[in-house]
Amino acid sequence: MSIVADDDRTTLIMIMALGSDSGKLVIEIPRNALDAKELENTDTKYQIKIDDKGINYNEAGNSDKARILEIDFSKDNRIIEITGTKMAS
Repeated sequence: MSIVADDDRTTLIMIMALGSDSGKLVIEIPRNALDAKELENTDTKYQIKIDDKGINYNEAGNSDKARILEIDFSKDNRIIEITGTKMAS
């Protein structure tokens, strides 16, 4: 898997290797790299797409430093996008 940051879209893009098994991606996202906040500075959900389709995910934990996401994927999936509201520049 490779990860690319798209600063213009405040999005992390993960490209899955061909032949990957189905499973669960558990990713810890540092808040100083990518975060999702409302105007009141409260947490909001990330927008997550797999192969251009919006999906649900589980937020397994969060702290003032990071948020931990669990994302289910299938062996046929190739691209996971995580979009927030604020990205480090």
